[in-house]
Amino acid sequence: MTLDRHVTLYQPTISVNNSGQYKRSYASEGNFYAMEIVNPTAGSEGMVNDQIESSSIVTWRMRYQTAIKESWKIGFDSKYYDIVSIVPEGRLRYILVKTKLRDNASL
Repeated sequence: MTLDRHVTLYQPTISVNNSGQYKRSYASEGNFYAMEIVNPTAGSEGMVNDQIESSSIVTWRMRYQTAIKESWKIGFDSKYYDIVSIVPEGRLRYILVKTKLRDNASL
């Protein structure tokens, strides 16, 4: 088992603009090593707001940490993955981070 991918974790931050509206942006929380686990049949395509949207599920194995949350994103190879779930693996040595890659994903 090799953690051979260099990923960046992004935490959401909320700020208020001049007109009082809330704006969500993402701030980098650091770079980490991970293992990418791709299921070749874990993809879907559907209509969202009258647009076709495709997505695929990717699971990442990372060293165990408690700071990461489901509201965060993972960045790898200029793509941004929405975190769906975080599950501890083994004796709290690793975590499995299930993510969703959408074709129109951005920070």
